[in-house]
Amino acid sequence: MSRPVVKATINGHPNGAVVINGVIHFSPQRVRRGTILFKVRNADTDAHVFAINGVESHWIAPSHTATVTVRFMRPGRYVGSAPDADGAISGLLTVT
Repeated sequence: MSRPVVKATINGHPNGAVVINGVIHFSPQRVRRGTILFKVRNADTDAHVFAINGVESHWIAPSHTATVTVRFMRPGRYVGSAPDADGAISGLLTVT
């Protein structure tokens, strides 16, 4: 049985401006609970770590990708973040 796949794109601070928060875009933005495979692309010029629901990726170099498998037991809104950026790069995923 294949797992649902969510594409996550890390877009860091626009033009390197640290005072402006970056964002993580999810596609799709809504998934059913269960085990999800994230394909994470780092579109920023700095390396980042991707984290969601207590699971972290390895460092992802600029213009590179990583995969992360995460299990969601409960419905809700989950924050995906780049913890190395002190929470300044994040996005929301809805689990139903």
